[in-house]
Amino acid sequence: MSDDEMMDTSPPMFDEDMSEDDETPVSTKYEGNLTSDGGVEKVILKQGEGYKRPEKGDEVRVHYIGRLQDAEEVFDSSYDRGEPLKFTLGSGQVIKGWDVAVATMKKGEKAKVTIKPEYGYGESGMPPKIPGNATLVFEMELVDWTSVKDMFGDGKVIKYILEEGTGWERPQAKSEVFVNIKAKTGDNRILWEQHEMSFIIGEHQIAEFLEKAIKDMKKSSKVRLVCKDDRIRVPGLPFQVPSDIESLEYELELVRWNKVEDVSKDGGVVKKTIKEGEGWEKPSDETKAIVNMIIKDSESQKIIEEKTNFELIVGDGVVMEGVDLALETMKKGEKAIVTISPNYAYQGAGMEVPPGVSRDATVQVELELVSFERAKESWNLSKEEKIENSMRIKEKGNELFKSGRYKLAKKKYEKVISDLEFDVRNKSDLNTEQKQQGKSILLQTYLNLAACEEKLGNPNGVLKQCNKGLELDSINVKALFRRASAYLRMSEVLLAEKDLKRALELDPSNVALKKKMRELRQVKAEQDAKDRRLFGNMFARLGQIEDDIHKKSNEETKAKEITAS
Repeated sequence: MSDDEMMDTSPPMFDEDMSEDDETPVSTKYEGNLTSDGGVEKVILKQGEGYKRPEKGDEVRVHYIGRLQDAEEVFDSSYDRGEPLKFTLGSGQVIKGWDVAVATMKKGEKAKVTIKPEYGYGESGMPPKIPGNATLVFEMELVDWTSVKDMFGDGKVIKYILEEGTGWERPQAKSEVFVNIKAKTGDNRILWEQHEMSFIIGEHQIAEFLEKAIKDMKKSSKVRLVCKDDRIRVPGLPFQVPSDIESLEYELELVRWNKVEDVSKDGGVVKKTIKEGEGWEKPSDETKAIVNMIIKDSESQKIIEEKTNFELIVGDGVVMEGVDLALETMKKGEKAIVTISPNYAYQGAGMEVPPGVSRDATVQVELELVSFERAKESWNLSKEEKIENSMRIKEKGNELFKSGRYKLAKKKYEKVISDLEFDVRNKSDLNTEQKQQGKSILLQTYLNLAACEEKLGNPNGVLKQCNKGLELDSINVKALFRRASAYLRMSEVLLAEKDLKRALELDPSNVALKKKMRELRQVKAEQDAKDRRLFGNMFARLGQIEDDIHKKSNEETKAKEITAS
């Protein structure tokens, strides 16, 4: 508290405003010593809201009543003045005990705080109201606070959080944000104002400090920025700053933003959400969905195709891969603009290219997920349904594989494995016949998934699936063949040879095995020749080194003989 406020001689207001008769404490939870030496003690009289507490540098507003310990007389009260005390927490504007206590309070909290002299006015006191070495007792109420942040740590851009906003999300890179913004001088002259100004995060379309502030805001959040020195005139400002300005303020409100997501993780499918959907559930593979979509050429914006209330099964390949991927990230009722590169659009295997459209076209899809119905989870299926469903999904995966849509086929096979693997490999309620049928489906699926991994250039994935298949059937020729092919691709010639020999023992007339063995022998011969050249050169160099050492030794011996004579 300032000296003037502490010395206010207005009549005390404790009896009228904060007596126990007027307000019964909600909680008397004892928070005990706030300092290790017992200099500040606190008891909560009324719990505050939420979980947040003010931090050092924040502007807080506190109502209080102050007494000397064991005294009834009030020496100071903000209630008497009708206005809470405003100060910057942790800046030394109030006695030390206040900084300690207020930092532990929540908005709306009321507490009784006892402050020893070393955290109050010390030996000197504050005559005539407060004698030296006085212990003080305050009943305090944290009205509210404004969070204050030094954005760059140099005191040149200070951010005051006026309203926290809603939710927890903040705009990320590539998000299209919409803000209300106002720039004004310290004497409230408005220099620039714009309603729902939009820009893309990370595209350097606005001054750095403004973008940094906005990236840390939540929806409907409001902040004030105070800029000084060389932060007043910076690149990216859309207005002229008068030369006589020494301080510039900005008022920002984050109205909303369109979330931008790299769905494919490689920039090939980028989704910009235009309207948020409902709830939290999203479609997955095998989900029945109803969609509206308008497909356009990204460059010309010419409409290629339009579908309304179109029903599809996610992951079945009836739409381009980019649409399938986007749908798996959407919620019911969500609307988005999806930009799809050629390899996720018409370049995809099995895609029919509409007349007049280039296979190399990048497309833009206005996509709305009207509704969806997720497929029954495996634990909700009967034993018979589980077997039938797995067979159906495997066959769909086979169709996709044959059409060259290996990523979609892989998802189908992974779904079958997820649904069947536990029941087949462990004790379950499947009967003997069903378990044998499930084992057969699972084995085929392991091998088909291995083939997918091979097409996608993932030899480690091939090994994993072949190993699983061989656990079910250790003499499966196809599994041995595919594992050998993967080993050969990884230059593990000896391991590949071992698998091929075993497979040929099981199926000596297999043409594919013989061809792969010839390929292996060719690779092995080339590797042996390379090794011979490598070691031959190495031995030659070693021989030359030995000759050089011999020669030098002889020369040294002759030199010694000449010297001795």
